[in-house]
Amino acid sequence: MLLWVQCGANDGIPEKYVDDCQKILDELMRDNDLIFGAVNHGIMGYSYRSALKNGRKIIGSSPKVYEDDFRELECSEEITTEGILESTEVMIDRCDAIVVMPGGFGTLYEFFLVIQKAICGEFKKKVVIYNSCGFFDDILKYLDRLMKEGFISEKHMLYFSVVDDLEKLEAELAK
Repeated sequence: MLLWVQCGANDGIPEKYVDDCQKILDELMRDNDLIFGAVNHGIMGYSYRSALKNGRKIIGSSPKVYEDDFRELECSEEITTEGILESTEVMIDRCDAIVVMPGGFGTLYEFFLVIQKAICGEFKKKVVIYNSCGFFDDILKYLDRLMKEGFISEKHMLYFSVVDDLEKLEAELAK
């Protein structure tokens, strides 16, 4: 399976998230290939290094402004696009499923874009949030509020699942 791991690419991410996600990624990358935003830092860098260590296929997709990042990567395939939206669309089109891990603006952008595409019937693949150490609790609470106040419907919450351990994550991806 070609997994798109959406996650933070900054150095300085708190160790509790990095350590937890490393354990999960080491298991996921044993049997899955990786498509990612082509950065070797933060949790994203670890997803790359784990896939590399396991001899998996690695597809990097990057907007032209960050194409120099490919210099420190050994990808099976390197895709450079004009901008971030095109790079994101490549990952959307090519992945078989998405695992969302702790991250910042880029991670949230990718997640919400995918969910909006699912709402519009343009995306039908599995999306699983790995809620490492409760990282997404506040966002999930906010989404629940949006649903309760009528801004989103209950069916929109069905476009993704939330798990907090490897066994549940693997079970969701297998569905």
